[in-house]
Amino acid sequence: MVFMEMTSSQHLFSLFWCRRLVVMFLKTRIKNASGFTLEISEGSGGVYRKLLQLEPTKTWTITCNVNSTYREYRILRQSSDNNKSTPFTISSDDVIDYSEIEVSDDSWTGKKRESPTGGSNNEENIGLFRRILKKFGF
Repeated sequence: MVFMEMTSSQHLFSLFWCRRLVVMFLKTRIKNASGFTLEISEGSGGVYRKLLQLEPTKTWTITCNVNSTYREYRILRQSSDNNKSTPFTISSDDVIDYSEIEVSDDSWTGKKRESPTGGSNNEENIGLFRRILKKFGF
């Protein structure tokens, strides 16, 4: 196998792509503890798309790429006569900080993660990143 000598800009380029291999996703479980159906929308900058309606006592899991752009989850409570409550928001920062979020009537409470960056999963990703850098001679 023949290795070519790389310039510093080529090293930076390859380092960038090695870093891109380490993508970390976090999952947060949303539980509907209210007696109402919740309408969940996803968006940012005031533009939202409807994702789902979460029935009482049901759960849904948000999967969030920690390297992606900021996003918000808007939650509306729907009553039996289809009136919607004032929306409240769960941000992507909240998804990173909490492993489980329980939604009550007009607010939510969360169960903190062991580590905001994912704990041992992050350590495994760092180890993989170091092995890739070592393979390329960094």
